[in-house]
Amino acid sequence: AVDAGAFPVIASLQVFAMVVVGGLSRPMGAVLGAIYLVGLERVPVLRDIELVQLLTTGIGLIILLLLLPGGLTAAVLGVRNNYLRRVAARRGIDVPSLNADRLQPEEDVHVPQVRDDDGKPSSVEVPVGAGAVVGSTT
Repeated sequence: AVDAGAFPVIASLQVFAMVVVGGLSRPMGAVLGAIYLVGLERVPVLRDIELVQLLTTGIGLIILLLLLPGGLTAAVLGVRNNYLRRVAARRGIDVPSLNADRLQPEEDVHVPQVRDDDGKPSSVEVPVGAGAVVGSTT
C-alpha cells in the first residue's frame, strides 16, 4: 500500500501545472512545463532576477496560458511549422500537412459538374462541411 503522506498535495498540483503549462497535446509538453516551472529558477544567471520568480508563480502561469492557450508545446510546434513552411516554399515542395491549417475552402475545393442521362446539369448533394454549397448546380 502507498502511504497518503508520500505525495503531498502541492507536489500533485505542481505536476499538474507542469503538464498544463507545457501543453496537453504531446508528452513533450510535460517536459517543457517542468523546464519552465522548475528549471528557470535554477539557472544561475536567472536565479536572482525577480521577474523569473514572478513568471513561475500563479500570476505568471495565468499570463502564460492567456498568451499561449495551447501551452509551450503549441508555441514550439508553431515555430517549427513556420520554419518548415519557409524551407518547403524555398525548395518548391508542397507539404499538405503543413498547409492544411491555412487552406481556404473556397479556393481548393473543386466540385465536378454532374449531368443526368439527358446531358443536363443535375443537382449535386455534397455532405455538409465538405467545403461546397449543398445542392449546387455548377
